[in-house]
Amino acid sequence: AKALKELGAGEALLLRDAGDLSADALQAVFEAVGKRKGRVLATLAPQQHPAAFAVRLKVPALADRPGDVLPMAAHFLSLARAGLGRPRLVLSDEARTLFADYPWPGNVRELKNVVIRAAGAALRDEIGRDALPMRLTEEAPVDSLRGALKATERELLHLRESGKVKAI
Repeated sequence: AKALKELGAGEALLLRDAGDLSADALQAVFEAVGKRKGRVLATLAPQQHPAAFAVRLKVPALADRPGDVLPMAAHFLSLARAGLGRPRLVLSDEARTLFADYPWPGNVRELKNVVIRAAGAALRDEIGRDALPMRLTEEAPVDSLRGALKATERELLHLRESGKVKAI
């Protein structure tokens, strides 16, 4: 109870042996943590089977949690940075605004895919409008031609660096 009262926004509460709590107690904990904009991490005792620990959680759509979009995007970008070996890769201010304004009908999975693809498409260390899908930028189809041109340029540069093309 003390840890729950001291829980701050964005912090996580660790529930050890959560299977020992009643469904009503678990629901009360989840609701209290949710009101504080926190997260719950739960563990089970070794003798408890995960199937016996069934709690129905209602997770609002990402469109209803706009404050979660940019922190999640930052997390997915850190994964992309590591995977691509591009430690200085960041979202531009414009990209952050576009991310915050987009309704994310595909929820977290769509956000993750957009961030990872944009990281791979970025020509600079800053992910800008040109690396984002058209559905986020609401640009005219002419911009898809610009995107195709940039992708072709990237491919040619890659071929040149690999030695498969001598001059561009």
